[in-house]
Amino acid sequence: MTKAIKENRHTENWPQGFASIRSISVGIETDQRSWNDESVHRDGRDFAALLYIPNLESIYFNDLHYDRDEEDDEDFDMSDHYDFPYRTSSVKHLFIDGASGFSTDLYQGIAGVSENLESVVLRVGTEFGQDLDDVDAFVGWLATENAATLQKLIIYNPGGMHGYRCTNYRPEELERFGNKLRLFTMAASDIELDGLYQLQSDPNAEQLAEYVSEAFPASTEAIYIWGRSDEFVDGSKPNGIPTNTLDSALASLIESGVYENLKVIYLADVEKRHAQDDREIALERSIDAGLKKLILQKSVAAGCKTGVHVCTLMNRDDGGYWRNFPAKPDRFDLKTGPCGERPTSWRLNLQTGEWGPDCEGCGECKDCLVVYPAELWKSGRS
Repeated sequence: MTKAIKENRHTENWPQGFASIRSISVGIETDQRSWNDESVHRDGRDFAALLYIPNLESIYFNDLHYDRDEEDDEDFDMSDHYDFPYRTSSVKHLFIDGASGFSTDLYQGIAGVSENLESVVLRVGTEFGQDLDDVDAFVGWLATENAATLQKLIIYNPGGMHGYRCTNYRPEELERFGNKLRLFTMAASDIELDGLYQLQSDPNAEQLAEYVSEAFPASTEAIYIWGRSDEFVDGSKPNGIPTNTLDSALASLIESGVYENLKVIYLADVEKRHAQDDREIALERSIDAGLKKLILQKSVAAGCKTGVHVCTLMNRDDGGYWRNFPAKPDRFDLKTGPCGERPTSWRLNLQTGEWGPDCEGCGECKDCLVVYPAELWKSGRS
């Protein structure tokens, strides 16, 4: 296909059917291969070529790997090597999966391919088996090239991604987006870090509340917040029950109504990270419940009061907003494949972007009990 695209993109004499393609997926997984298998890395030039297909609106591309060693070659030129289009692609929705090794120049090239991007999803295969650096640079370039159009900015398995002097990217990177961005992923620690930079000291609850009331685009509908809080706030205690700082700030934000379109805030991963540290999660070690009391209850109460869905492990109803999260395609999406229909009991995991079994907060299984003890699950729902 890459050869056909290169041969015809200048003449626009496309093979039959090319102009009718609206969506294309490359690398849908049908097995449990290892993420460390470098033989499956796909050539980025194939990805770049797809962007020239006329009328194409959506691309899913898996195992996009960039070899930074190529930059050591004196003759290497990023623009010549990949030949990304600049603001001429018709693509509106971009889902890059299995991303690894990206450089800031590659981020820049990808961010500028289309002037009509509406959604961008960036995903690493696993939080503990892949690393992706300089994600904040990608967000910055997206703001430069797509501020007027981008509506969704989602990162899956965000623990495997890193920014420069931040966890993923700071809220200030969103300042240049216009009133289109409505759904995005944000690390709890980056919210606090930006507050620290603004105040030049660890913020308390009142100060963080004042900061977050202006930190996000006015068009915000949903924020998926992940990771441990209390990294950069006043009065934090390492490895202890988190302070109420983030909780109070979010509750104040919700009750203020400053974000008129706000529908959902997702906080379940914050609970999980405070119950188990990253090392325990990586080892999948069975441990006693890490939290002895419910956290984030001020935000939950504020949501109940105002009609904003605040999703925690025990409060999962988001009013169906989860349908706005693009899912990683799997074997059940192959219409001519042998797998049949996806099990109706499966749910979309908004942390990983994958479909899979979900206890839906049963309060009895290992996944539930490593966060809260059984008695809290019972009392929290009574």
